[in-house]
Amino acid sequence: MSQSIPRRSRATRQSRTVVAAMSLIVVLGLAAAWVGAVGTTRYVDFSTCPAGGSGTQGNPYCRIQDAICAAVSGDTVSVAPGTYPEAIRMRPGVSVLSQGGAAVTTINGSGKSCTDFDFCTKRTGNQCSVVLFGSGHTTATHLEGFTLTGGAGVNQNGPAPTPFQIAGGGIFVFSSPTIMNNVITGNVLAGTQRQYNGAGIYVAVGSPVISNNTITGNRAVPGAGTSGNITYGYGGGIWVGFSSDPIITSNIITGNRAGDPNTDYSVGSGGGIVVFPGDASRPGPLIDRNLIADNVTDSLGGGIGLNSLQNTGARAVVTNNVIVGNSAKEGGGVYIYFDKTNLVNNTITNNLGFLGGGVYSGQNDPNLAVNITNNIIEGNRLEQFGTGGGIYTLDLSATFDPDIRNNDLWNNDRNQIAGDRTDAGTIGTNGNFSADPRFINRAARDFHLDPNSPAIDSASSTLAPLIDKDGLPRGVDGNGAPNSPMPGDDDVGAYERQLTCVPTPEVCDGADNNCNTLIDEGFIDTDADGQADCVDGDDDNDTAPDAIDCAPLNATASGIPFEVAD
Repeated sequence: MSQSIPRRSRATRQSRTVVAAMSLIVVLGLAAAWVGAVGTTRYVDFSTCPAGGSGTQGNPYCRIQDAICAAVSGDTVSVAPGTYPEAIRMRPGVSVLSQGGAAVTTINGSGKSCTDFDFCTKRTGNQCSVVLFGSGHTTATHLEGFTLTGGAGVNQNGPAPTPFQIAGGGIFVFSSPTIMNNVITGNVLAGTQRQYNGAGIYVAVGSPVISNNTITGNRAVPGAGTSGNITYGYGGGIWVGFSSDPIITSNIITGNRAGDPNTDYSVGSGGGIVVFPGDASRPGPLIDRNLIADNVTDSLGGGIGLNSLQNTGARAVVTNNVIVGNSAKEGGGVYIYFDKTNLVNNTITNNLGFLGGGVYSGQNDPNLAVNITNNIIEGNRLEQFGTGGGIYTLDLSATFDPDIRNNDLWNNDRNQIAGDRTDAGTIGTNGNFSADPRFINRAARDFHLDPNSPAIDSASSTLAPLIDKDGLPRGVDGNGAPNSPMPGDDDVGAYERQLTCVPTPEVCDGADNNCNTLIDEGFIDTDADGQADCVDGDDDNDTAPDAIDCAPLNATASGIPFEVAD
């Protein structure tokens, strides 16, 4: 077997999907941006408290907010290992970086009040987000290398559309910073408000980059409501609003909770992530190359809840994610409702739901196309009396139907697809199939493909991203037969089978034996059609197969040999 780099143009792919493929390069570029930033480095070390300090390396501040208060745009705040009991407000253009990483550097916001707009004065009260980004931040503002815990959220009693909410336990975002390499854990929204949004991260406005974080054990679980006053818990891990278009990539989002099935008159959505894409003028959010596992919501979308409204045309792109072990009433893995979505090249497995153990695709309108493409949807489970173990679709429209193609729907409870679609009408059409995907080790959650997986080379290249969950190229010929069974050689699921070529002497067999990307070089190809004669069924390209051609190497003569009187 040989490894080859994709050889064809993919200009037909949508630009947002190309952004998904390039997100690794984007993030690496952003990570490098602050390294060379010009400005003053202001040092912080909690071990010097209660001394005030001046911010030099020899005389550091003892509190992070003191350094931010003194800083100006272009400065960097460098934080020594330790536990910092405070809630901080970031200043635009000032990056806050730990010296030792999240394992040894913690900001604990438990019981701490928010910092005011001047970045220096503390407000009254005893709860806040651990980190608050107000307006004015760009991706040049970095927060990197902290464990963020103890946040209870910002109290917002503002006007519609989000009145009476507590938001952003770990991080509150109102612009476009870069949030990387943090552990966001143990943040529990608290208050008497009806809406609890974003226990880990709340993104209200902007296009932040959220990358390489571990977001785990956060809770957006409001109290009980009444029949006329429902409460809502949205986004146990991350909440994304109508006015935001974040890049959420390469994170581990596990064990978060939104809502509680034991709480009366309460609705939850997005145990891992909940997204509300905005209008058509916006690029829409990108959720790419994340592990989204073991999150819980009581209602809609255990792993991801994609919710919106009619006429909201921004496209949510969900690619290259492993979505495993999540649970919800509708859409144990993913829930889609009035949302223009590309759900492409994900591995969705072992999730639990009542309607749609893997995916629930609900009501939509003809202007909000939903593409469910190239996913492995297998081994998802149903609650008692549930249906649609793999996918449940119910769009309630004669003019809308999700486009479901090139998915492997295998071993899901009760049926692979239900609602207004059936197994018989789906499996075997539009490239959909039902076969064991043959993971390397399902029990250990290693969802890479083994060499004999039917998912290899079986994806549609139209929407497939250019790289896989590991950041490696797609379009690798995995079965030794280029562009077969599907043109493009993309694999179904989050991972592309990457082959290691072991060189052997080239023989004439239709394969690249010596690992130089050429097939059967040095062997005769009479008709110059790219196939050596040894594997070409019509060596002279005269439309007469060699087996019945009286002159298989002469295009001017053909026909079945017959006896003549000579």
